[in-house]
Amino acid sequence: MNGKTGWALSTLLTKNGAATKTANNASVVQKAKSLTGIPYRFGGTSTKGFDCSGFVQYVYKQSGKSVSRDTLGQFAQSKKVSEPKPGDLVFFQNTYRKGISHVGIYIGNNKFVHAGGKQSQIVSLSNSYWKSKFHSFKRL
Repeated sequence: MNGKTGWALSTLLTKNGAATKTANNASVVQKAKSLTGIPYRFGGTSTKGFDCSGFVQYVYKQSGKSVSRDTLGQFAQSKKVSEPKPGDLVFFQNTYRKGISHVGIYIGNNKFVHAGGKQSQIVSLSNSYWKSKFHSFKRL
């Protein structure tokens, strides 16, 4: 725009723009935290009650991103990462069925938000139950 040329690291460039992606992650984390305390409901997809994948789908939709409805779809739709960032998904295995069976949203500081137990809540990944069921971090 000002007639000058320069270089940009290719990893900083995205189709949606890096600033949008960061804003979406912050929005995802903020929205997920704001929904704690909502009752758990198997098959639930609204603020009347969520199951884990319904919670993730709802949070991302509120933040402008379309996500699959079920845990396996969300797992297939995302890419594995070794260093999670807030807004990434956390997958667990062998909870109520064999294989990938639970998902939450990583919020940083070794914690995640999910719909599980009696309500949506923030839990530490160091929790003995979740630590034993941890599978992977993935990014949409």
